[in-house]
Amino acid sequence: MKTLFAFVLLSSVILTACHTESQPEKVAISEIQLAPLVEEKAMDVSTPLPPVASSTGNSEESSKDTGKKIVKEGQVNFECRNISKTRTALYKSLAKLGGYIAVERQNDEGDSTRKVYFMQVRVPADNFERFLSSVPETAERIDSKNIHMTDATSEYIDLNAQLINKKALEARYLELLKKGTKIKDLLEIENKVAEIRTDIESTKGNLNYLSMQVAYSALDITFYVDPPIRINVRTFGYRIVTALSDGTNALGSFFIGLLAMWPLWILSIPGYFAVKSWKRKTAAKLAAQEAA
Repeated sequence: MKTLFAFVLLSSVILTACHTESQPEKVAISEIQLAPLVEEKAMDVSTPLPPVASSTGNSEESSKDTGKKIVKEGQVNFECRNISKTRTALYKSLAKLGGYIAVERQNDEGDSTRKVYFMQVRVPADNFERFLSSVPETAERIDSKNIHMTDATSEYIDLNAQLINKKALEARYLELLKKGTKIKDLLEIENKVAEIRTDIESTKGNLNYLSMQVAYSALDITFYVDPPIRINVRTFGYRIVTALSDGTNALGSFFIGLLAMWPLWILSIPGYFAVKSWKRKTAAKLAAQEAA
């Protein structure tokens, strides 16, 4: 009897255990605790920054910079003798140092105005000083030169930290997506993943733009040529012709002035005849008095 009771009890335990293991695992977003994100705190500049992954998920390293992130920019304005020769010299210097032209335009409105040429160039940061020192070689006179540098290390580190956190959050939601069973939960997770991936691409764009500014320094170059000064040599014959021309202009102005006084001429005609009649009558009276 004891043996039968023990067998029944053992069978019940085995069936209960099998029933428990056979129940499917149900996962809800509200039941899963996400691990804390990586803290976005200031990092030592000397510490190598984590690599930035590509949009396809590759683990290729995109940056191994360990130093400060300095953005160099500047403006140079100078006068030159020849626009074409100056532009050619700058082209050659850029090609030699690995730079390129980002913006280029020319202002040429005629022989009587100043000819101005503008170039915005980008030069590798390591060659920026060399290119800057070559600019005065093509200048007749330097009008202004402004160089300024911005430390973007903190911004670069912050963007890297944001990217790491967003990628970690994306990985966690992808794990939830594998464990989820409810359609509602799956749709909610997919929406979250889409939002996170959009943020990741935006952060990558900002990081790449900042990296480009650090890698290639920008310089705005404006150079110009003033029109030649024309000296008029006035000979004696030129002065005679000028005097005759001025006299003709003065005479024409005089006649035009007389024509402009036409109301006065109209009023003077009746006055002329009135005065003439008065003189005639006065003369007749005087003659009659003398005859008497």
